[in-house]
Amino acid sequence: MDKGLLQAEVAAVLGVTEQCVTNWENGNGEPQIRYMPQIISFLGYYPLLSDLEIFGNKIKFYRQEKGLSHKRFAKLIGVDAGTISSWENGKNRPLRKHLKTLEDIMIVYEH
Repeated sequence: MDKGLLQAEVAAVLGVTEQCVTNWENGNGEPQIRYMPQIISFLGYYPLLSDLEIFGNKIKFYRQEKGLSHKRFAKLIGVDAGTISSWENGKNRPLRKHLKTLEDIMIVYEH
């Protein structure tokens, strides 16, 4: 709305159907992770922004900004998808060796 575009125009920019945009706007679903980089670029901000002082949120933000599923990001780190999920939810903290890998990949992403 802020950009004065029709849903069809937004859909074309993002590479989705107009129905997807309608559903997202009405809260009837969330974008698939693969669309998050385009959405962030289009909006100029991260629409699901949460407190990036929380370690798990930093991981989630980085992963979503890059359009990576839990599974794909876990493969980069050398853990399973459930481990990534538990880090994001604050249920567990990474081991020191995984912290180093996260830092190398994310370059301690500060936004």
